[in-house]
Amino acid sequence: DPQVASADDGSVLVCWLEVPKWETMFSRSADHGHTWTTPISVESSLNWTDHPWIAISPDGQDVHIAFNKTDSWVVSSHDGGASFLPPVLTHATGRTWYHTGGVVAPDGAVYFAGAEYHARYDGPARVNVLRSSDGGASFEKIFLDRSFAPPPCDDVPGCYWGFIGPGTGIAVDSLGSLMVVYNAGRIFKKAQQIYVRTSDDGVTWNEPVQVSDVTQDSDSAFPVVAAGVLPGEFHVVWQGDRDGDMHHWNTWTRRTQDGGLSWGPIVPLSTRGAGADYQSPKGYAFPYGDYMNASVDGRGRLHAIWGAGRSYNGPGGTWYTRTK
Repeated sequence: DPQVASADDGSVLVCWLEVPKWETMFSRSADHGHTWTTPISVESSLNWTDHPWIAISPDGQDVHIAFNKTDSWVVSSHDGGASFLPPVLTHATGRTWYHTGGVVAPDGAVYFAGAEYHARYDGPARVNVLRSSDGGASFEKIFLDRSFAPPPCDDVPGCYWGFIGPGTGIAVDSLGSLMVVYNAGRIFKKAQQIYVRTSDDGVTWNEPVQVSDVTQDSDSAFPVVAAGVLPGEFHVVWQGDRDGDMHHWNTWTRRTQDGGLSWGPIVPLSTRGAGADYQSPKGYAFPYGDYMNASVDGRGRLHAIWGAGRSYNGPGGTWYTRTK
């Protein structure tokens, strides 16, 4: 579960999960990856963790890593990752948390977006935002939405129930406006759609807006969001089959330039009709791997990367594109 972030000075910060102890590890490079600090465990006292996600301040001095030990935990550093404070148990609900987005806002507030799952994936999942206004010392939970259990995917080799269940992403623009994206289903075991919610203060959130297909037949999953160069600009990227066929997926994007008040067209990114045996003019056979990601560079170009393969078991590969 590797995650990477870059600071304004060019430093690169990474965290990952290391077996056999299932420790969340951290390292930093100040020379664009040529050399690295000695990896350290940020939570060795907990003995077992899963699914780390990193969020940093622009200068790279404030580093926050969320992970689960079933419940939700966050560990923070205020010296660039040289040392970490003791892990903070943000919420003990007995449900499995998956944090899949984190940001530090211009005012220093820390946010993580995550889905809170029933242990067997058969109950409703909750979409939450964790917010800290004290540098990660404590977090409040803001409930955003609820999703019924996702459609089964057992006809795809290796796929387990819950794999295409709710995921989340979060981004903040230069003025501090926030956008959370997530997939959710309104009917038990039926297709899920992509929704966004926005906030100017991180406390009160606008009502959800569906940005994926209006029809309810398409399966949508693995959403991410990236803030653009200009205030109010956000790019949402996700994987979906559009027609309910679990064996033909594509990667899609959609952009807003006014903070989510209006949206441009849905644009396909996975336009290669060949190049691998799982790729066809209809798309690729299935998402491969647990995550995808997107970012916007200083020239305003969207970069997107995702996994595609024959099935959950693969084989598969990593695919990348950017706007020109």
